[in-house]
Amino acid sequence: MSDWPLTGRDEELAAIDRATSCKTGARGVVLAGAPGVGKTRLAREALARADGNGRPTSWVAATASSRHLPLGALALLVGDVGGDPRWMLQRAADALLAVAADNQPVLVVDDAHLLDDLSASLVQQLVVQRKASVVVTVRSGEPAPHAVESLWKDGYLDRIEVQALSFDETAALVTAVLGGTLERTSAHRMYDLSDGNVLFLRHIVAGELAAGHLGEHAGEWRWRGGVTVSAELAELVGRRLVGLPGEITELLDMLALAGPLDEKAVVQLAPRSIVEKAEALGLVRVGIEADQAVVRLDHPLYGEVRLAQLGTLRARRLRGAIATALSELPADSTATTLRQALLQLDSDLPPDVELLTAAAQAALRLFDWRLAQRLANAAIQAGGGFEASLALSYALGFGLDPLAADRTLERLVDTAGDDLQLVRASAPRAGHLYYMQGRISEAMQVLEQARLAIHDAAMRPLVDGMRAMFAAMSADADTALRLAAEVLAAGPLPPQVELCARWARVTSLGAIGRTDEIGEPEDRQHRTASASYDSSLPRIGYGEQHVRALCVAGRVRQAGDLARTLRPDVRDTADVYSLMAESVVGRADLAHGRVGAARKVAARCLDGLRGRDTSGWLYVTAMTLANACAMAGDGPAARAAAEEMERERHPGFTVLETERLLTWAWVEAAEGSTTGAVDHAHKAATHAADHGQWGFEAFALAAAVRFGDLTAADRLVGLERCVQGPLVTAAATQAVALAASDAEGLLEASKSFENMGDLSGAADAAAQAAQCYLIEGARAAHMQACSRARRLQSECDGIMTPALAATLHPLPITDREREIVALAATGLSNRDIAERLVISLRTVEGHLYRAGAKLGTSDRSQFAALLRGD
Repeated sequence: MSDWPLTGRDEELAAIDRATSCKTGARGVVLAGAPGVGKTRLAREALARADGNGRPTSWVAATASSRHLPLGALALLVGDVGGDPRWMLQRAADALLAVAADNQPVLVVDDAHLLDDLSASLVQQLVVQRKASVVVTVRSGEPAPHAVESLWKDGYLDRIEVQALSFDETAALVTAVLGGTLERTSAHRMYDLSDGNVLFLRHIVAGELAAGHLGEHAGEWRWRGGVTVSAELAELVGRRLVGLPGEITELLDMLALAGPLDEKAVVQLAPRSIVEKAEALGLVRVGIEADQAVVRLDHPLYGEVRLAQLGTLRARRLRGAIATALSELPADSTATTLRQALLQLDSDLPPDVELLTAAAQAALRLFDWRLAQRLANAAIQAGGGFEASLALSYALGFGLDPLAADRTLERLVDTAGDDLQLVRASAPRAGHLYYMQGRISEAMQVLEQARLAIHDAAMRPLVDGMRAMFAAMSADADTALRLAAEVLAAGPLPPQVELCARWARVTSLGAIGRTDEIGEPEDRQHRTASASYDSSLPRIGYGEQHVRALCVAGRVRQAGDLARTLRPDVRDTADVYSLMAESVVGRADLAHGRVGAARKVAARCLDGLRGRDTSGWLYVTAMTLANACAMAGDGPAARAAAEEMERERHPGFTVLETERLLTWAWVEAAEGSTTGAVDHAHKAATHAADHGQWGFEAFALAAAVRFGDLTAADRLVGLERCVQGPLVTAAATQAVALAASDAEGLLEASKSFENMGDLSGAADAAAQAAQCYLIEGARAAHMQACSRARRLQSECDGIMTPALAATLHPLPITDREREIVALAATGLSNRDIAERLVISLRTVEGHLYRAGAKLGTSDRSQFAALLRGD
């Protein structure tokens, strides 16, 4: 922690190098910036670089105490130069340059705004006479001696404004210091609080480490808990807040409690003259945001320091005053509603039921379950009715306690005052039963009972939207599409109902292979789902189904773009939903071929979701991890993830059965059994065909072809007539070419896969083309195909499929011998291998004997290294 690397300063260092170069004859540079921004660290690096180039170097640090002494800052360097004042500067310069010899020295003057006049004059003389290359640091906004100011004002030195670090630079710096990746949410917190100031960042990291809030978890550093304002940090930041007039202190306290405020609200709380004075002192800043003037603290840490010193009664009074001021302004955003409600809740004002309920719903849209629960409970205690209780049920069901949510919703169903309330309580209750608790039949029963109890037939489509979604997830595409069409034709719908119907469409159209029909309406739904809290909550699940449908169809780039739009809508504090959104990104990465990235994301998400979620996300995330590990050739890790997938298998996700079976095919492939991989892929394809899931069938058969299956060509060609999307065409081309040993056809398929964004599929097809060329004896073409496969493999971030392994790490053995050697390398006995491949024990022994003779070893411990090409 003591040595923080210099990060994000390449441009500044290059400018300093040019400004201090002997070759250019430049005089030096002025580094200006706010306290703690990194001027001194930058100057030290520049001095070290000059020293490394063999130039004489000197460092001068001016201080407030030394500025009262003539040459006080330079005393240690120039020694005693007393005597006639007329010659003092010359003697000082001579003393300073005595070590220079024939090489121009580099002098750094840190905090030059604190220099005494004589020292400032000496520095000016050195610059003007070009006797030294000088690097000067000054604090922006601080008065400096005239001789120092003249350095840049008269054009002798260029002035560089050293800016605070950007978010990416802040994250990179903390990652380097901690020696491990900093979680993105934590990185944002670090950046927001430090505002990119390196000195403040150092204190924050040190304080949170000491407090135990910052720690490593699953290979990633995470910051949890509140902010720890250490005594050192409070003193460092608080220096500017000491001795202020009471009116300014009160203004700072209100901004600390409320955060940035509209100028209209601020001038209701404090005289405009006070706001202007605080701005002039650099304590607050005013900016234009969305065409409105907004007042905020000049640095986020000012607020933390003031909050640490604020008494309870004073804080309650100020919150009440701020909430009252905000109530007189239009509540034009979710943030305004939440802020006003929270201020009121912790103030001396009486509770406002409507405001608290609206704020609870706003918190749900931001996936902040605990805040939503707190606000909803407060609304209920203040007399809130159906709306407050419904908001509470969502907070409990999605984030905290599904069983308590079910009890709350059951009461709301029983006490519903009209059809609309009955539907609005029944639908989420069914959703909680289905997804969170896996009680499928009970969920269906709740919807059926609600449908029978509805008096107005026009209200029944509101129930049918969720019935359509359940049908889609249960792999009943015909029912799902019929119900969805009826619901969407019923006219204007509440956002939640429309979301359920479109969920059913996306899921079912992807499964049956009609993805051309997934278009603008579904894209629009992603943008509008957050309009209502009860539709924004399942938005990520809907997004996951949409991404899956696009991946299966081969619309890989579109899937990746969509997956990444889910992340910004997830509030940083919503850990579970952040992980869910990231899990979708991992699924898209896997389809693209970014195997290493997908594996890392899936592992992190799975670790974070364990013990916290029962809605099926553990199941789908473990599925992604198993496939990523398998595509990386890591059989043990793939099997472990697949076994976790089985433990977390969701009873309501029948629609994913094809992918579950296909996952086991990839596990077999990673363990070396291409025979088993092909067999499992065909089982997956058969299951899909039996359920009319032609899109999924094509997806499964495409995998079988990658494993080397020669029997899928006719069926894939036939599926081209009913399955939409580029994958089926590319897979059919590959299957036909592989069966005919047509290397050119395989290269054509490889290019098609690459064009759609499926780099792993492209790599396998290129590897298979290389094998065909090798058999033909076309050496040059073989090398070119190998080169293409190798290039695609490198872009796939750690992939090692059976096709790539056979091509890039060839061995003088047959495919069957390679398969048996690979299984032997995993530790399986000859009998185990025979049972797994459904062949005789004698056949296994014969293949191993012949393979051992060709490889020059019968030692199974050496087989794995040979297969890897070690």
